[in-house]
Amino acid sequence: MKEQVKNILEELGFQTESVHEYLGFEYEGLHYLYLYNPNDEDFLNISIPCVMAPDDEDESMLLRIEDQINSKVKYVKANIWDDRLWLFYERELFGGENMEELITAIIFRLAAAASFVHELIDGPDEENPSSDSTEDDSDDSLYDDNNLMDD
Repeated sequence: MKEQVKNILEELGFQTESVHEYLGFEYEGLHYLYLYNPNDEDFLNISIPCVMAPDDEDESMLLRIEDQINSKVKYVKANIWDDRLWLFYERELFGGENMEELITAIIFRLAAAASFVHELIDGPDEENPSSDSTEDDSDDSLYDDNNLMDD
C-alpha cells in the first residue's frame, strides 16, 4: 500500500520523500507524514507532526488545544507525542475506496485542523471572516459542536 499512496500523492502533484520508514510531503507550508504500517495494509494514517511545541509555561495550553481539537474537529485526532502536538487522520480501508479522493480529503481536513490550532493560539483572523472554523456551513462541515458523533 505504501507504493500506492506514494503514486497517488505524486499524481496529485506532491513531491514525496522518505523520512525514516515513513513518507513525507508538503502542502501549504505544512509537513505531512504518511505513517505506513506494514503489519496492517488496511490502515491508512496520515499526520501533521509537531503542529505545536510549547514552552514550559505553555504546557497547559497544549493540553487545552489537544482537548479542543479532539472534541470539536471531526475525523482528526490530536495527540501529544514527545511534548509536541501532532494531528492524525486514521482510517480503516474496506476496499473499493477512491483512494485519490480519500487522500485529498484527508489532506484538506488535516490542514483545516492545523489552521484551527493556530486560531486557538492566536485568535481568529480578523481580516478573513471565513477563517471562523467553528461555523457549521453544511452537513459535511469539518467542525460541528452539536453533532460530534454524526457521520
